[in-house]
Amino acid sequence: MTSIVLALRWVARLDGLIALILGILLWTGSPGSLKMHIMIGFVMTITLLLIGLMGFFARIKPVLPVIAIAWGILLPYIGFAQLKLMPGGSHMVIQVLHLLIGICAIGVVEATAAKITREARA
Repeated sequence: MTSIVLALRWVARLDGLIALILGILLWTGSPGSLKMHIMIGFVMTITLLLIGLMGFFARIKPVLPVIAIAWGILLPYIGFAQLKLMPGGSHMVIQVLHLLIGICAIGVVEATAAKITREARA
């Protein structure tokens, strides 16, 4: 199981980096990267859901798996809803919120994976 957890960690790391780069391109006016950004976001969502489920199967305390699954639901919701939320000058607030949720998604995967790995070694 630890090899799967390690693979999910690397998927989250690489996926997060690519999503961040594509997001910056979107902010700077390169609309061609939107579909790729959405696809990469779904990979992160699936990674969050899988690491959350793995946490339950590894029988770690349920706090991190629940956070991972909730984050996996929140990330695409904010991603798709941001086009309709706070239009106008204050729209940047939603964009920054989406950025922070995306960055935190990597941390949620890392924390959950680390706990699973520690429990497996114990």
